[in-house]
Amino acid sequence: RTLDELQDDGYLERRPDPDDRRVRLLAITDKGREVKNAVQAQIQRGEERWLGELTPEERRVFLRALRRMAPG
Repeated sequence: RTLDELQDDGYLERRPDPDDRRVRLLAITDKGREVKNAVQAQIQRGEERWLGELTPEERRVFLRALRRMAPG
């Protein structure tokens, strides 16, 4: 989705930068925050279900491998 669509749907708003009139700042709205929180909670539940199938040792190895593959 483009920023315009997210703004039109009420998920974010653009605000002028008080220090630079050429710049517009993005801010998440309450509606956007609610959706973000709901999606994060759903992802967390899925990860917990998924990792719950692993033994503690398997979980440790898996998470270590993910950290090694993660950028940065």
